[in-house]
Amino acid sequence: MTTTECARLFEGLVAPMSAQEFKARVWPGELHVSHHPKPELAPLLAQPELRDIDAFCAAGNDGGIHINYTREERFRIELDADPAHAVAQFHAGNTIQILDLKTDEIRRWHRALDASLGLIPGTTVVNGFTSLRGKGIPWHWDSQEVFVVQVRGRKLWHVAPNDYVDWPTVNGMPTSSPSREMAMQLKAPAQPIREPERWQSVEMLPGSVMYMPRGYWHKVEQNLEESLHLVLQVRLPSWRDLFRFMLDHAPPLYGLDWRRPTSALSPENLATAAPREFQERLDALSQLAGGGGLMAMAQQFSRLIDGGGLYKDIAPEKKY
Repeated sequence: MTTTECARLFEGLVAPMSAQEFKARVWPGELHVSHHPKPELAPLLAQPELRDIDAFCAAGNDGGIHINYTREERFRIELDADPAHAVAQFHAGNTIQILDLKTDEIRRWHRALDASLGLIPGTTVVNGFTSLRGKGIPWHWDSQEVFVVQVRGRKLWHVAPNDYVDWPTVNGMPTSSPSREMAMQLKAPAQPIREPERWQSVEMLPGSVMYMPRGYWHKVEQNLEESLHLVLQVRLPSWRDLFRFMLDHAPPLYGLDWRRPTSALSPENLATAAPREFQERLDALSQLAGGGGLMAMAQQFSRLIDGGGLYKDIAPEKKY
């Protein structure tokens, strides 16, 4: 697919804005809602894999089928359900979620989003959600930038800015005991995370698109009728991502100098030899960026994202 074709698809997603307007005025930190579907969006909405619950649960995917028990008093998620069980739970009123859908049309959108937004290839993941009329998934935020595309039915969302954390690396829900990784990012780590008291309501119709920045609060207040929507999930890489990847995957860090035990980390040397050796290690890391090193790491980084490995330990069961 050419650069022009990628841009045309992307503009179908952010209409009536142009790609340049969207990236200048919205991307990546502002909410954007569009009810102006363009013809470029039609093939995404009309995929045979999305026509009904049976086709949806039979669709190819790399992330499994999850059941969101929205009809129970306490919300919970069942992971890796088989298709027949998922179909039964859909008819019981629960929300069915499929992670990392794989269809020919979705692969086109992977390329279009990666190219249009300047992402490392392989970054985009598309998830799908379907449910009958009634209550939806409760308040939460995602650690990725997302485009919500309404395929069929009507859905009422509540959305709100996040006052607790900027650019979170983990998904979040209201809790009195955030995880250690979350607590380290919160503006007020000692305070419980509570659901928003004020929000904006957005009714999504077939063809509606809502872009939400990373960390933006959202909930499905009500499925107004049987509904299916897609979440085109991207993630802008940060230096933290790259360093995390580098420490586990860069071949030079498996060399002898990095594997050899050091007496500098013994208690009597922590104030003397340790700072010197630490600086030497930092200098060695900086050398990895030269001579095409960053390009090589970015290519490895891309392959790992595409294979689903990079973020597998960041609450994958809560990747809404």
